[in-house]
Amino acid sequence: MLFRSNGKVDVLLSKNPGLKKAGGVVEFQDGNGRALALIRTGASSKAFKAIDLSCTHQGVTVIKGGADWVCPAHNSQFALDGKVKVGPARTALRSVPVKISATKITVG
Repeated sequence: MLFRSNGKVDVLLSKNPGLKKAGGVVEFQDGNGRALALIRTGASSKAFKAIDLSCTHQGVTVIKGGADWVCPAHNSQFALDGKVKVGPARTALRSVPVKISATKITVG
């Protein structure tokens, strides 16, 4: 990953082989210290989504648990793409803008 002074992060596809297949995930912190995840959502070269890993219930950082994200504080569960599966959280994990090119994904 390459960090920019503006808080954005360039995720190089060649350095992150886990993103070659749908369902691949890379977790990292941006330049502002936020815990984020970049997810390959499909086979298309444009099928990527970034999410903020702060639980929308009380802000605790969620962790990967199988195919889901789980809040260790209150057990809210989210699908890989951030949608709520089990509360007490009521809203999806926040999306973070991405810019996609052939060699990298810029997050933030």
